[in-house]
Amino acid sequence: MQVLYSSLHNLDLNQDEPVRKEIPSDFGSFMQSYIEFATSTNDTSREYTVRDKNRTVVSCLSDLFSDVLKQGDIVTDSSVIDAMADSIALKLLDSEKTAQPIKTARVQFEKLRCRMIRLWVTMIIGLAVFTGLLYMNSQPASMPDSVVNSNESGNNASNVKECTEFEASDVNHGESDAEQNPSDMP
Repeated sequence: MQVLYSSLHNLDLNQDEPVRKEIPSDFGSFMQSYIEFATSTNDTSREYTVRDKNRTVVSCLSDLFSDVLKQGDIVTDSSVIDAMADSIALKLLDSEKTAQPIKTARVQFEKLRCRMIRLWVTMIIGLAVFTGLLYMNSQPASMPDSVVNSNESGNNASNVKECTEFEASDVNHGESDAEQNPSDMP
């Protein structure tokens, strides 16, 4: 396949017009490889269906091909073709600018989602710490040595019994041991 005309434009979103670039020397071989890939190697490509022949790109391509055919399949005057190529590039730039807020919104949404996840995780950790502090504050201030040193003694059953007895004495609201049943005394 012979390439009769090519142009290269830079679509800079910060500018109002596309910028025509000088075509690199290896661009022709790149285009040949791409056309070969698109027309024979790529199994997923399918023919484009024109829904409206008056759309900018379709209309410009039609005019571009008509002009090349009028010139006998040789481009002798590129002014009309350059204008069509510039019009296509401008349409692509406008489309990209229109799509840019959507892309930006997606990025902003993703950042917001990540912030919300971090906030939820932080809140859950804070709640766990707060709950732990409340639990620790609800426990008696002084613990008997037998409970504090429970890992030091080998008799865990007696430690549990002593702990249970300690809790039972707390329920008596500070009554002295003498006021309780004397038979319970050791």
